[in-house]
Order: sequence, then structure tokens, then C-alpha cells
Amino acid sequence: MAYYREFGAGASAREAASAQAVVNSDRIARLLDEHIPFLQQSVLQRLISGTGWDIRALDEALQLYDIPLEAGEPCSILLFRLDEGFPDYETFQDATLEFAVANIIEENLRPEFDWLRCKDNYGHFVYLVKSRGHPALLMHELGPRTLRYAAERILVRVRTLLKGKISFAISPQTRLSAHLVYVYRSVLQDFPAIRDKKASRNTADGQSGRTPPDIVGAVQAYVRNHLGEDVSLASLSEQVYLHPVYLSKFYKEKTGEGLSDYILRIKMEYAAKLLLFEKDCRIYEIAGRIGFRNQSYFSSVFRKWFGMTPQDYRQR
Repeated sequence: MAYYREFGAGASAREAASAQAVVNSDRIARLLDEHIPFLQQSVLQRLISGTGWDIRALDEALQLYDIPLEAGEPCSILLFRLDEGFPDYETFQDATLEFAVANIIEENLRPEFDWLRCKDNYGHFVYLVKSRGHPALLMHELGPRTLRYAAERILVRVRTLLKGKISFAISPQTRLSAHLVYVYRSVLQDFPAIRDKKASRNTADGQSGRTPPDIVGAVQAYVRNHLGEDVSLASLSEQVYLHPVYLSKFYKEKTGEGLSDYILRIKMEYAAKLLLFEKDCRIYEIAGRIGFRNQSYFSSVFRKWFGMTPQDYRQR
């Protein structure tokens, strides 16, 4: 009899524990549902800040937080900035204004795009946007053109409904990866007024303005530190996660010098320095240290650049 009582008590305890586990599981599920929007935003905030994702962790986060995007898919970054107007709201930080603007943006994106949204350190609305079109067409100009049309509609709707002016910037199409930070930075570089305006506000508020890392500086530093390696446009574009054509155009616009011209100039200047200050270094060794595998070709390029051969330059 005692055995049955003990068995029955044990069964009741197991049932109670099982029931409690179900309750706890439901509670966790409800909490997760309530916080999903914040968790989704945190994924994009982490991506654009460049704080350490690997591709597996990114995939897991996208699935866990029910984000309608997949690693490797074509996507673009769309930035919006509040400029002026909005007479019905006291400040641009008004939560009601942010809600209204976000609603207008997403109503116009919804028919053709999936997205992930957050706000960055400068107060911009940041959207990671993926077209719902056929995968084979996503990297075609149709996707970017459709996104630009949507952004222009949003500007009109905000002006009409909220009596305010906003600006937008769109990144070149890329693929969703843990290195999205470089694409985000390129949009900021293309849209400097965003940073300048926000930085001035932060300074007025006693806060330090933040400027995103300089892509031009990153490219130049890589070239200087890897002269003996592959510093072609293709390899440099991989380092900063930008399309080669876009990187070439971007660099030229920002510096006034072609990227290939910059690379050659740095190589020739470094070769000249070696010729003058490292007398024991042979010509073929100098050629190898700046990425030339053929001494004759190096000498030919050097002569075109300085008007004399490497040997004559050393002995002058």
C-alpha cells in the first residue's frame, strides 16, 4: 500500500513539474513574441556597427527572430533622414513622429519588398531591403530602380501627410553577409550631409559626433601595407566589400585620382625610396617588394614614371 502511495505521489510530482514546464515554455514564447521587433532591430544594428558576426551566427539569428531575409541574398540599404518641417511635432525625436514616418515608409515598401529596420547612431531610419521579385532578376537594375521609385513616393507622401521634408540614400545592391557594415559606411560616405547635420546637433547637445570609418583611408592603408601582394581593384573591392566598379567610381569622386593611378604612384614612390636608401637592395628585389614579378617590366614602368631607369635613378 505504501508503495502505491509513493508511486502515486511521484507521478503527481512529475505531472506538476511537466505542467510547470509547459507554463514556463508558454511564458518564454510570449516574451519572445513581445520582444521580436527589438531583437530584429538589434540584428541590423549589429550588422551596421561591424561587431562580429560569422555567417553561421547570422543565419541562426535571421531564422530565430523570424526575419524574412537569408544570408547571401541580394539586398540594398536604404537610409532616410528627417530634414525640416513637421509643424505638428515638437522635435524630430518625437516617438509619434517616428512612428508616423516609419508607417509611411513601410506602407510604400510592403507591396514589393521585405525589409529589416533600425535606427543608427545618427538618428537615421536604416532599412535593409530585399526585393520580392524572382531571384534571377534581383541583381538586375530592375530591383534598384523599383526601390528608388518607392523612396521617391515616400518623400511625396511624407510631405503631403506630415508637412515635412526627408532625404534618402540607397546603397548599390550587395549580398546580405556579416560584412554589411562596409556597405552601410559607403552610403554614409555618399551622403555626407547626413553625418554633418547630426554631428552638429550632437555637439550642440554636449555629445560627441561620430564619423564612420573612412573607406578611402582603409583602401589606401591596405595598399601601402600590401605593396608586394595583389592590390588590384578586384582584391581591394573584396577587402571593403564593395563592387569593383562602384569602388573605382567612389574613390575617383572622393580623391580626384583614379585608384589604379594611386596604386602605381605609391609603388613608384616606394621603389624610388628603396633605390636611394637601401643601396644593397638589388633591382629585382625592389621590383618584387612592390609586386612586380618581372624586372624588365618594372624597369620599363619606372622609366616612364621618372624619365630614367632604376639604375640611373640610384646613381644620379
